[in-house]
Amino acid sequence: MRQDSEITSAIEKIKAKLSESGVSYYFNAPVIQGYQKAIKLLKSKETDITKADLEEITSVQGQAIAALAIYYLVGDISESVLLGIPLKKMKEV
Repeated sequence: MRQDSEITSAIEKIKAKLSESGVSYYFNAPVIQGYQKAIKLLKSKETDITKADLEEITSVQGQAIAALAIYYLVGDISESVLLGIPLKKMKEV
C-alpha cells in the first residue's frame, strides 16, 4: 500500500492534469471520467477491484484508467504510469 503522501501527490497531479486549459472537450470524456473515478478510489484507498464500481464508467478506456488507480495503490505500477494517459487538446484534434 502506498504512503499517504504518495497518494496525496498523485491526486494533486491528476487534478492539475484535469484542470489544464483546452482539455475539457467531449473527445476527452472517457479519460476525464476515468481520472475522476481514480481520484475517488485513491481517496478511499480502495484496493478491491470488485468493490470499485468501475461499471458506472461508460467507457472501457475510463474503466481501465480507474483500475490503474487500484494498481497504483497496491504498488503494481508507478505514478508515471498512472498519470501517463494523455488528454488531447483542441488544437490536436
